[in-house]
Amino acid sequence: MPVEPNTFTTDTVSYSIGQVHERNTGEAIAVEEKLIVRQALVAVSDFTPPRQAGAEYPSIRKGMELRPYGKLPGGGVLYTNKKLRPRTSLGKQAAWEYCVAVDEKGAAYGDAACALGLVRVWEPRPEGVLKMKAFYKRGSLRRELSYSGRQGNSIRMAYREYRRGMDVPSVSEELVYDLPGQGLVRFKGMEIEVLEATRNGIRYIVRSRMDGTIR
Repeated sequence: MPVEPNTFTTDTVSYSIGQVHERNTGEAIAVEEKLIVRQALVAVSDFTPPRQAGAEYPSIRKGMELRPYGKLPGGGVLYTNKKLRPRTSLGKQAAWEYCVAVDEKGAAYGDAACALGLVRVWEPRPEGVLKMKAFYKRGSLRRELSYSGRQGNSIRMAYREYRRGMDVPSVSEELVYDLPGQGLVRFKGMEIEVLEATRNGIRYIVRSRMDGTIR
């Protein structure tokens, strides 16, 4: 049975509109994520399947990504990678597509010719070879606004924007607002009502999201 790639989208925020929140200095006061996530099975260690009838089976290498090929009738899924090509006892590359059998828990336990789906079970079974990993696709966005503290009548904030990889910010800004006491802070479409701001933390209410909407 064919398997569709496991891709999903999320749209989340770290706050509730209209409610009072408190954060310490250095903590994020507002995080918004619109993510397009693709889950894939990735090898976390090297493994070479046992030989059979003189045939040499390809090694699964650390970092190799396996794509789903099809579901097995008795449960589990076959995964493949174009670099996985067995060689016959004569050293010739096999013409058929090679798959790794993975059980419902995500553990590799055997291999098969993909089109046939007849699994050869490995004995002993390897442990910890594969792991499901999330990849952020183009269009993913994370926005993070953090409180950096107060100095005199000014409060400081830091804005970071992450796209796709989510490891290194693509946009980074340091923000300063003059705020004698309570007041409103506006950034992009977001409106934040500051109830109290000190060197150690902030108490506030988010009135709208960064895109200006109220949800």
